Amino acid sequence: MPLRLAAAAAAMLVLVAFAFWPAYLSRLGAADGYTHAHAVLGTGWLLLLIAQPLLVHRRAGRAHRALGRLGQVVGAAFFVTGELTAHRGLARKSAEQLAREGYFVYLPLSMSLIFGAALLLGVLWRAAPAVHGRFMACTAVPLLDPLIARALYHFFPPL
Repeated sequence: MPLRLAAAAAAMLVLVAFAFWPAYLSRLGAADGYTHAHAVLGTGWLLLLIAQPLLVHRRAGRAHRALGRLGQVVGAAFFVTGELTAHRGLARKSAEQLAREGYFVYLPLSMSLIFGAALLLGVLWRAAPAVHGRFMACTAVPLLDPLIARALYHFFPPL
């Protein structure tokens, strides 16, 4: 499982560049600080999801634990910036926009909460390697929604 998780995280990192190019990466000056922090932390998280399983595969437990402590900080900060970015996006909407697009409100908040829950459970279950690894793999699942949604929106015909 460790090598498959590393490969999946690497594929997601490639998809990040593809999905976030039109609205974010091509216009870095237009984004706010929360968005930049969230992007940097998200990239860091994906890099950790590549490195950590490779360390497990190579039986480098000490390095894995050291990166894991860093990962707790990166993951918690990624969660917080996700919530702040979602809040800022909602606060900027007019009443008319909110009435029209309000049913999407749950998506960024719920994806962030799912990430945070998987991270917390992974930390709590770190003494059981198989369970811990699965919870850490689950932190990648909520990242699929923004990646796929943006790729569909920017590169495919409207539904």
